[in-house]
Amino acid sequence: MTNIFRWGCAVPKGQAGFTYLKGIDGQWAIDIAEGRTLSEEFPSEAYFEMNPERPKDVKLGEQHANLEDMTVIGPRLSEFVRGLGETSVDLLPVKILDHKGRVASRDFNIVHTARVVDCLDTVASGATWNPIDPEQMIGWETLTLREGDHDFPKIFRVKHTPNLLFVRQEVAQAIEALGLAEPRFKPLGEI
Repeated sequence: MTNIFRWGCAVPKGQAGFTYLKGIDGQWAIDIAEGRTLSEEFPSEAYFEMNPERPKDVKLGEQHANLEDMTVIGPRLSEFVRGLGETSVDLLPVKILDHKGRVASRDFNIVHTARVVDCLDTVASGATWNPIDPEQMIGWETLTLREGDHDFPKIFRVKHTPNLLFVRQEVAQAIEALGLAEPRFKPLGEI
């Protein structure tokens, strides 16, 4: 039985979805999505817009889906993540713009970590490899842990699947105990 979970996001009815990360050089989005170490301070101009394809969805929650597939969290979850004391995790501040281009909130953050754990059995996972970047999987049957002991931080990425964020079981349970509608956690073996 696995004790690590993918951190995903549900979208409650009426809640805003976000578009792409904007206001900054596109390389930032690539570095964040791929879990690269950020060498500079994150720009204060970064923002997400509410998705224009859903103009009636304007509610802000504690976690939001976005076209970058980043983990974007509100003030309560941000406070929780800070409280974990995980030094390898950064909260990158972003503004949220409403459908009229006005700032709806300045209280959101992207959860970012460059901490990557090499723990997958890629053969047992049924990996399909990216032809452009042969170190990245673009598909799999079921993610499977390699046998042996693994040192999992509280929040981390898994080698070969850098755009996915994972947490230990106690972190998933603590977030679920907050009673929020958006965060969703799937055990590694169900992904």
